[in-house]
Amino acid sequence: MITVRHRRRSSQSWVVVILLMLISQGCSSPLAPAGATTSPTTAPAGQSSGHLQMSGTVLDGNGVPVSDAVVEVDYATSAASASTPVSHCPFRPFCWLSTRTKDAGAYTVEFEPQIWPSYELRAPGSLGYVYAFHDEYDLDVQWVPGGPSPAVRNLKLLEPSKIAAGASIDLEVQPTSSLCTDLDVVYAMQNRCEKVVIESGAGTLNVEARTANGSPALLFWYTSGNYGGRVTQPAPGMLSRPVLGGTYILLVGLPEGQPSQRFTVTTSLR
Repeated sequence: MITVRHRRRSSQSWVVVILLMLISQGCSSPLAPAGATTSPTTAPAGQSSGHLQMSGTVLDGNGVPVSDAVVEVDYATSAASASTPVSHCPFRPFCWLSTRTKDAGAYTVEFEPQIWPSYELRAPGSLGYVYAFHDEYDLDVQWVPGGPSPAVRNLKLLEPSKIAAGASIDLEVQPTSSLCTDLDVVYAMQNRCEKVVIESGAGTLNVEARTANGSPALLFWYTSGNYGGRVTQPAPGMLSRPVLGGTYILLVGLPEGQPSQRFTVTTSLR
């Protein structure tokens, strides 16, 4: 059995996040990705939105509450302020806090965020992002809602889709699917993604994802596995990479705001 576990981000990942935040603060007109929707923010980037109480439930694919799941919130703040649980702030203004769900899958957190300053990592008006993880489930990453307090953000943990190299699988990417990130190097969070776990031998692993009418999906390599060379993209909706054998993870996505799409993911090993 393949077990997909969350890995706590390295210090290098925090540096990537902070650099993107600082770069975006110097850009007056960030470009929106193709197909993305934009709307005015509720406050300028960097301005405090006040105290926020956020709660929700974490459910599995059958609607059953997931107890003892980790729920983490990553946010920016203008000054040191009280939070529940206590926040960690390794690089000001970036902070994060972590809690666990109770028997009914419920969680509650309180903190004082500011509008997330980086377009690359936020939806307009969002106050950071929240994610949940638990052994045997996929990671779910969602925006912290930018509305008034209290706010509700429910999360869903699904079992990963697993195939062997050479096989294919159908999956649906929805507007509520997880944001596209591995919380390490891949931060394509203008998009929604579903994850495919591929067990492969050594060779060149090729992946293609298209709808029934041939429209290509967005594809992102997860930063895990024994890679033997650089990734190439022969065409839209296709990726190819030399591999040494092992478990590989791919994100299949759509731009934020697009309707649900069903894709057939086809793999081959040469």
